[in-house]
Amino acid sequence: MPVPTSIRVYPSTRFIKESGDAILEARFELYDEMGDPVKYAGTFRVELFSVDESLGNTPRRLLYTWNAELSSLSQQREHYDPITRGYLFRLGVDNLKIARQTTLLKVVFTPVGRARLEAEAEVRSDW
Repeated sequence: MPVPTSIRVYPSTRFIKESGDAILEARFELYDEMGDPVKYAGTFRVELFSVDESLGNTPRRLLYTWNAELSSLSQQREHYDPITRGYLFRLGVDNLKIARQTTLLKVVFTPVGRARLEAEAEVRSDW
């Protein structure tokens, strides 16, 4: 059975504005040892940090944390996108200013019975 060995923040991860609210559309892909996308049960932990551009884009302050358990079929269906072959999380952000500043998204996936995987990327805004 294929198991995840790496994770990537998908390039289309971005802030969007919906009905006046900021939403972080976070997309992640899990890959097996052959580099193919896989689904797997586990827990996603997503963290959003402000970035200090004067210090070379160093993460400065933790702004938000979200946790998502994906152990059931219904949880997998809710977040897995068969078109992109990755996971989509629509995460609410209560401050529109955050979506306009430089932020860093860090994702940690802890697969059931496996070592955790980590990735990070800068997040962009569409407005």
